[in-house]
Amino acid sequence: MKPQVEYWLGRLRWIPLLVLVAAAVQVIVWAAEREPPFHVIKGEVIPPANPGGTLRVEGDVYRDISRECYVTIIHWIEDSAGFRHFLPTIGLTHESIKRTHAVTPGKTKYVARIQPEVPIGPAVYHAENKYVCNPWHLIVSPIVVVTDIPFEVTP
Repeated sequence: MKPQVEYWLGRLRWIPLLVLVAAAVQVIVWAAEREPPFHVIKGEVIPPANPGGTLRVEGDVYRDISRECYVTIIHWIEDSAGFRHFLPTIGLTHESIKRTHAVTPGKTKYVARIQPEVPIGPAVYHAENKYVCNPWHLIVSPIVVVTDIPFEVTP
């Protein structure tokens, strides 16, 4: 019986190596996936943008909804004095992104309150979208898309 076990162990000893090679290839494929699933083609803040009023951001965008990604959006208004006024962080699942695309295909529309402390003058809406499309993005490095849209805060 022992010679048979040794025979089969000898014949199958390559299986753990094959599993390790397959795992390494998969990790390399995940790490190489760096193309953003979202691009802003054109973005603008719709006037008026008043302190204590509403910030309305619209734009033409490309969304790759075939990829199962989720996104965390950290965004803020940088005022004319260089101060940052942070807006609520947003998280969207793949299903939410698909739903958004179904309602406004090729468009993005977002509304937030402009804090009353934001002074009148030039400002920038800044957004950092962090996409996670596979385990590498979650553990090591998400795909980051940065958008800056200059606008004017008016009285």
